[in-house]
Amino acid sequence: MKKVLFILGMLLSLGMFSACSSDDDFNIESSLSDMGISEKTEITQELAWQIVKLCVLKNQLDNIDVYVSKDTVHPKTTIECYYSAELSPNYTSWIFFIDDVPFGNWSHLCRYVYVNAIGGKYEIHENTWLPTSLGSEFIPLVQTPPEPWDESKYSIPVLQKLK
Repeated sequence: MKKVLFILGMLLSLGMFSACSSDDDFNIESSLSDMGISEKTEITQELAWQIVKLCVLKNQLDNIDVYVSKDTVHPKTTIECYYSAELSPNYTSWIFFIDDVPFGNWSHLCRYVYVNAIGGKYEIHENTWLPTSLGSEFIPLVQTPPEPWDESKYSIPVLQKLK
């Protein structure tokens, strides 16, 4: 009996995890439906964050930085980035900026996730630059703390003068 319950528990866990495991339309709709979201549901910033956290990040919040736009953006809005630009999809959306390599300087992969403000479908755009408006138009949600300073790692040894 314990084995049967264990197997059923594992299958149930696998089913909940796989509901958000792919970005194709069927799984997005299925996972949104599982969250109680219909195609006419107005998506608040908090609900958009739940979608991103569960379906995009799969609750893996370690060693990343995540920011959300303070407000929704209009369709086809240009998001200025350092050395490039990002174009939002053809719907009103919440923007999530995900830095997958905090403290990695720049020109590394990052993601822009656009969550439709009606219905919650989302798109993920890869880029290599952060938005220029990160400090003014985005709110930090997850921030990786810097490593504690370790002088032995970063200091240059001083050679003693030979007598």
